[in-house]
Amino acid sequence: MPSPQLRFVELEHQFGEVETGKSVEHEFAFTNTGPGVLAISKVTTGCGCTAALATAREVPSGGTGKVKVTFQTTGYKGQTTKQAYVESNDPRQPKVTLSLNCTVKVALDSEPPHYYFGTIAYGTTANQTIRVFSPQGQAFHINRLTPASPSIRCSEVRPSAKGGYEFDITVGPGLPVGQFSASVVAETDCPRQPRLVIGVFGNIGPAETAS
Repeated sequence: MPSPQLRFVELEHQFGEVETGKSVEHEFAFTNTGPGVLAISKVTTGCGCTAALATAREVPSGGTGKVKVTFQTTGYKGQTTKQAYVESNDPRQPKVTLSLNCTVKVALDSEPPHYYFGTIAYGTTANQTIRVFSPQGQAFHINRLTPASPSIRCSEVRPSAKGGYEFDITVGPGLPVGQFSASVVAETDCPRQPRLVIGVFGNIGPAETAS
């Protein structure tokens, strides 16, 4: 039986710098260069990305098609690579990986971007100061801080000597023994980034094992 052959014009696309919160998309064009009929069985992606076959699933010999891949940049920063996977009846390469690459520029950032508290003794508390700032020096205000757990509390926001604002996160004493993972959401008046999520995680140990 004649075999199809899936051949993409490119397997990787570079977007360059992209502002956070924006969605970018690219169409990967392909040709069936084999003598048989090409059948696309599945198009899948990793997190933060969506993909769809923009043409028919069956492509005759010499026929062409496109796979459109979209990436939503919200929640990402810095150099980022997202991938889509195309499965077909091409016996030489039944699964092809397509890549989108970009550098996501954030309007606001935090220092640290997330914080690991280590092990906290049960019934005690631990604190960490978080700074929120604009890498481009943009003026902004923090309107509200919302912890994801009642056992995580935030101090009042204050100006930081390094620029931007800072506040203290206090964890405990209401968390049970075991691992915890939560977040604090900083709601701002920045149009490009109205919400900044700061992850906090660690471990609550028995009362006698403070670290």
